[in-house]
Amino acid sequence: MNGWTLDRRKRQGAAIQRWKPWVRSTGPRTLDGRAKVARNAHRGALRPLLRELARALRHQKQTALDRYLTRRCLSPCPKPAVQIAISGRPREAPASPNTAQTTPHGPLQRLSGAR
Repeated sequence: MNGWTLDRRKRQGAAIQRWKPWVRSTGPRTLDGRAKVARNAHRGALRPLLRELARALRHQKQTALDRYLTRRCLSPCPKPAVQIAISGRPREAPASPNTAQTTPHGPLQRLSGAR
């Protein structure tokens, strides 16, 4: 198994009973050691912390995007006539009377490979 015979285990057990190392155990002596063992049973509350962090990052991202768009287009930006689908291929935007054929950066130009 692990190299310990029954006889060796009995002798080791008797020696430990004579030494009684638990009597002289003092626990941690330094402040760092005491702080470390104080957290022995702590399983962590990582999930709520990660949720809060994700919420803060989403808010920061949205704030930064809003500031960028405010500087980029001082008036509300018109919706482009072509929207990009999730697949990355352009698709036609739904027809509406207010849809302009220009983007905030100039006239809309369709790529030659678009359908």
